[in-house]
Amino acid sequence: MLSERNKIIDSLYLDLKMMSNLLQVQEKKDPEKLLHFKNQSDEYDQKRQRFEEDNSALSKQFDTEILSQLNQYIQDYGDEQGYSFILGNQGDGTIMQAKDSKNLTDEIIAYANQRYNDKK
Repeated sequence: MLSERNKIIDSLYLDLKMMSNLLQVQEKKDPEKLLHFKNQSDEYDQKRQRFEEDNSALSKQFDTEILSQLNQYIQDYGDEQGYSFILGNQGDGTIMQAKDSKNLTDEIIAYANQRYNDKK
């Protein structure tokens, strides 16, 4: 899909380049050809922008799917090997996998809510 888009953009660019070269050598510019060139240029810009946006969205989708699958593999590995938790390699304390029994989220939320309510 990406290579097809690149071929389309490259082809449009080549056409524009050829039209531009032809227009530059003409002493008297044909208004019809100038209009055609402008329309082709606008089409090129619109397609290039749309393709870039589509490519970016597709890349983000792939990244999300890959990370989701990798996280599942890490969770499965930790469960199969009996690890309580697996820390990430980013140096920020990210937990890649943890047993549910080690999850303190609910307790911390309850504690924070209690402390907040006590201050009122």
